Amino acid sequence: MTVNCKSLDELPAMLTAAELAGALGISRAGAYTLIHRKDFPTLQIGKRLMVPKDKLLAWIDRQTAGDEGRGVKCVRDVSKHWICATNPLGQGCPPATPGGEEERR
Repeated sequence: MTVNCKSLDELPAMLTAAELAGALGISRAGAYTLIHRKDFPTLQIGKRLMVPKDKLLAWIDRQTAGDEGRGVKCVRDVSKHWICATNPLGQGCPPATPGGEEERR
């Protein structure tokens, strides 16, 4: 499912991985990487993993607030792209290198 919204306020109350990917402009693999992170707000309903919109917005605020002067923690998703804790879209992250570290600071 593709999310066609002009702002995060238009998102549904509960997002699937596909909706999360569309909202953040990342791949579905990247969305699943986020969903499986321990610090990412996910709710399991049956076998489905859903992301509450209010928790997503709070998580984004926490990830982007007060990080000046600290190292940026990046993790590589399954598609070998980097997702930064301070920037889930990966902007500013180092490019993935074959045989590189699985986690960077």
